[in-house]
Order: sequence, then C-alpha cells, then structure tokens
Amino acid sequence: MPMKRMIALAGLALAASLGLADRAQATYTYSTAVTTSSATNGATISNTAAGTTVTLDGTSIMLADTSHGPFFVPGLASLNTADVILTSTAPLGPTGTSFSFNYTINLTVNNVGPPGSNATATFPVNGTITVSNVNMGNGTVTNVFTSPNAGSATIGGVLYTGAVGLNPDGTNAFAPPTVNGNSGNIGGFVIAGVPEPASAVMMGAGLVGIVGVGLVRRRRAA
Repeated sequence: MPMKRMIALAGLALAASLGLADRAQATYTYSTAVTTSSATNGATISNTAAGTTVTLDGTSIMLADTSHGPFFVPGLASLNTADVILTSTAPLGPTGTSFSFNYTINLTVNNVGPPGSNATATFPVNGTITVSNVNMGNGTVTNVFTSPNAGSATIGGVLYTGAVGLNPDGTNAFAPPTVNGNSGNIGGFVIAGVPEPASAVMMGAGLVGIVGVGLVRRRRAA
C-alpha cells in the first residue's frame, strides 16, 4: 500500500475515533427524592417513597418525586424535579390556611454507557415553600431556595451542568399550583457536555500506531 495512502488512513482513523467518542456516551437519566424537615403553625409532615406532604386545617401541599430519561449526550434537557399539588377544603373567606415548610430535593443523575463506566451522583437542593391564605378557591404559594441550586460535576467522564428552579436563560422555573386544580412544578435544566477526550485520543493513537507498524515493516521489506 502506498505510504501516502496509509498516512491518510491513519488520519481518518483518528478523526473517526474522535467523532465516535462524542456519540459513544449514549444517554443519561435522572430521578428525584423530596423530603420535608420542618413546618410552621403546627402543620403535619408525611415523608413517603412518593414524595412529601404537608397538611394543616384541611389544606395539603404535596411535592411528588419524579424520574425521567433517557436523554442524549451531548445535549440540553428540561428538569421537572418535583410536581407540586395543592388541595384544600378550607371554607371560602377573606383568610385561609397559612404555613411554610423546609424541603430538600435530592437530584440523582445517572450516566449510562461508554466512554466512562456507568456512574451516579446525587445533588441536594434546599428551599422553603410558603402557603398563604389558602381556601377552597384561592391562595398563593411561593418558593425560595436556601442553598446553592446550580452547579456542575463530572459523572462517568461527562461534564454535567444544571440548575434547579432556573431555566437556561436565568428566569424562574417554579410554577405554583392552583388550589384543587392544576399542579405546579419545580423545574430546571441540565446540560450534558461532550465526553472527556482521553479515551478517544487513546483509541486514535492505537490506530495510528498500527499503521505506523505497517510502515516500518514496509520499509524493512524494501
């Protein structure tokens, strides 16, 4: 085989290995677990495998766990870290039920497949939700985070960056629920970057080495 052609094939092999590395990290998934640690005004707390519920005087608000996936790497995906459901039997009137509670959302990201091994990391996010003057037909729900709710980490050789309660453009991703109606949610986003290049470079170097051995043998034969 002519030397120029063998060198060209080596270059193509390296380029192909780098391109395949970007595609090799196929997917990831995420899941959440929400718990409540304290509540005001004597509200009761129930933490279950499905999420957390806080109740006072006929008014209940539930933060339900979620799980989603798979998503492609690299890419951006929207998060729904908790569904927020508000129900009340409090009579209509100028005032209603009011309380606040502290919660923790444990967001778990599962990296799936090559080039790194399967890996999992969990990120806790803390916040406070306030329920104000809720009755059968009205009321307000507000949310404030009490710990950092954005960051990045490398999981299984892939860089993940994201936030809970924020959209990629920085706007608020908390949607309050309606009383006895539509559920709200605590949203967010995650960006999965390209895999670390180490494995791709090693693969490409190995292919170039194989071609190099062929060149040496060809020269000796000459």
